Amino acid sequence: MKLHLNLASRVYINRRMLNLVYAALIALLGLFLFFNVSGLVHLHRHSRQIEGMLSQIPERRSGSQQADLLRSADTLAKRVGVANEILKGRRFHWSSFLDRMESILPEGVRLRSIQPDARGGTVRLQGVARDVPELRSFLERLSADPQLANYFLLEQALVRGSTGAGELPEMLRFSLQLKGVF
Repeated sequence: MKLHLNLASRVYINRRMLNLVYAALIALLGLFLFFNVSGLVHLHRHSRQIEGMLSQIPERRSGSQQADLLRSADTLAKRVGVANEILKGRRFHWSSFLDRMESILPEGVRLRSIQPDARGGTVRLQGVARDVPELRSFLERLSADPQLANYFLLEQALVRGSTGAGELPEMLRFSLQLKGVF
């Protein structure tokens, strides 16, 4: 049996493996360099194209052309204002408003129409109640809700309704306006 002992005082380095790692790193860095240089060339070509397009745009315009541009800019600003008003009216969260109204409505009170006015920030409600205590209960519940407490009762009237049986019960028709809803 032959015994091999390494009595060297320094650490053994596998130079062959180290050279392979160095070669792989150099190849990887060369690949990155190639992609960066090709990207730089592409960007340089693109910037020359843009400069060519910019040079084709005339520097000065005549007075009538400037007036036309100002008129078209004013028209565009008006259209943008109208679109913003439409978007402002549509950003209202109808589902949460209708959920709140459903939880507030007592038994015996029904809403017949809901008419929003986005410019005024109001909503007009029209409905019917069986009698005055139910209408009062509805108004008290509106007052208890902090987001709906700013309301005005516009009208109330006693009317005769019709049912399928031919009876004509009396109902209380009302109309109110909620402010600050939008």
